[in-house]
Amino acid sequence: MRLLPGLGQFSYWLHSLAQSGKFRTQLMQQLALLHHRNEELQQRLTEVAVAQEAANERVRQTDIYLDNCMADITRVARNVEHRLSEYAPSPAPYAAGAPLRSDTFMEGFYLAFENHFRGSRESIKSRQRPYLQYLNKMAVVKSSPLTVLDIGCGRGEWLELLSEQGYDIKGVDSDLEMVRYVRKKGFYVEYEDALTYLKGLPDKSLDVVTGFHIIEHLPLESLLQLIDEVLRTLHQTGIAIFETPNPENLQVGACNFYNDPTHLHPIPPLVAQFMARQRGFARTSILRLNPYPVDHQVAQEGELAKRFNELMFGPQDYALLAWKRHED
Repeated sequence: MRLLPGLGQFSYWLHSLAQSGKFRTQLMQQLALLHHRNEELQQRLTEVAVAQEAANERVRQTDIYLDNCMADITRVARNVEHRLSEYAPSPAPYAAGAPLRSDTFMEGFYLAFENHFRGSRESIKSRQRPYLQYLNKMAVVKSSPLTVLDIGCGRGEWLELLSEQGYDIKGVDSDLEMVRYVRKKGFYVEYEDALTYLKGLPDKSLDVVTGFHIIEHLPLESLLQLIDEVLRTLHQTGIAIFETPNPENLQVGACNFYNDPTHLHPIPPLVAQFMARQRGFARTSILRLNPYPVDHQVAQEGELAKRFNELMFGPQDYALLAWKRHED
């Protein structure tokens, strides 16, 4: 029919038109199907978004619940710590890492011992005043208040002296009666072994660490660990001050040192300096203090009498001063 003039062209046009309509119908059907699937997809996306929002809300509620739980745990822990500080039995004085005692026969012994042998609070504060020069120098240089920790704070003479100078200071002691005694005077003191307490502090969180007559109570391993922890917790410009009996005084080294039954052994000044430098302190110095009164000394003149007085009646204590870095 396509070969017939006129009629062939007309039939070709009708055939093409028929095919075009069929194609269009199929195309419209496909477009309708795609539109339907797109609506289904949009519906699913909406459902997923709603579910995601619900999940996010559950996460937020869970975070709030966990924060509240942590706050409750913190409050309970603080309450337990407070109750332990009031009722827990005391560990041995200054014994690094010592477990809590299950008995109470030693309770109160060391406080009574210090009251008998240590001297009055005013006399001890007078002996500690020379150390103020080092803190005052640091306070002038540093714009913010000094953070000072006194380990083995005992009866709290140093805490009291620094509070009179306007310093804020914290103490830590492992003797329960000492802690109770100092807290009653209004000072903040933690009931804890010094080494354990230091290990819980952040790096470079302290300006000054002091310890009066504690290092002679520690075995070598514990003492080195203590020095390491003090070095770690000091700021770069920080200083450590440790006072201890001076065995260069023969009366102290041979007799008076052993008045305290919890002392282990005297530490010569050069040995104390070596330990601090070997563990990483940049600079050390020795400050010798508290010689016997003049009326105890031999009144004769001459080199022999002078040397005798130095050996027998010289400084009864010395302090190891250790700086974390060299001063400018």
